[in-house]
Amino acid sequence: MSQDMRLIHSTTEYPQFKSGRRSLSEEWAAAAKGEPPQQAAHDPAILFADAQIIQKDAESLTRRIARALGGFAEMGPEKDLYRVLAKFNGKEDGKDPSFNCDFSRSRVLLRNKSQIRRAIDMFATPGQIELKDGTRIMVREVENNFTCLNKRKAGLANMDVKVTFEFTTAEGERSFHHHELQFIPADAKADYERSHEVYKRKRVAQIYRDGADNALAICGPSEAEGWSKKWRQYDAQIQSAQVERWSIHMGVRERLGLDELIGYQPCNSCKVKKLENQGPNLYVVQ
Repeated sequence: MSQDMRLIHSTTEYPQFKSGRRSLSEEWAAAAKGEPPQQAAHDPAILFADAQIIQKDAESLTRRIARALGGFAEMGPEKDLYRVLAKFNGKEDGKDPSFNCDFSRSRVLLRNKSQIRRAIDMFATPGQIELKDGTRIMVREVENNFTCLNKRKAGLANMDVKVTFEFTTAEGERSFHHHELQFIPADAKADYERSHEVYKRKRVAQIYRDGADNALAICGPSEAEGWSKKWRQYDAQIQSAQVERWSIHMGVRERLGLDELIGYQPCNSCKVKKLENQGPNLYVVQ
């Protein structure tokens, strides 16, 4: 993380919240250390409510960025509560819900590689974006699959960016919420949706495989072979889904000629259309 980002957050202090939330100063200190983004609260119900509060700001930001880049914006579906609980109470990653940064989601669809490069220039480096009205949004974490193939996570060629909104809670306190902003090629939208359907099948198979794992840990010898067979069946479904998603991913890259983006480095000095460069990692959205 750049020295510029550390300086941005070392000069501002915020009060601790009576509600037990993580304070802005705590989160900015974590950002300066390069720690992963973490929501202000652990309770999914609070995080769902926070996502609703920032929805209007998130939609406005997404539209302005899309307009500046020449693309167009979409708001993502609301996060499913049961999915949140399954994801963070199961074996998937072992973290609590405060590490979930896509309760609120939006998408910018980009029409060509030139727009993709401009999006990379603006968002691929963690740092601060400041709107013309003074609203500050921090780019906290970036997964840039445009410029680097991700074999572990066989998604489409895209860029997922976690941005931080400051907002006022219903109790009148200043807080923050992490929002997931996705950049994808407009011509790959149908592929993106198809890939997500495959991902959902894979996720179901993972749940069943975990169940078979648990059963194998407690069953007797007479039942072990049956559960082992089920485990292998679900594991094969997972591997098949992974291969299918990878095939979709590579098909998109080939069809749209995206391989030429591999290794592309963000240009901090590049002036993006309708975006005024205010120094390293700081832009004003007009």
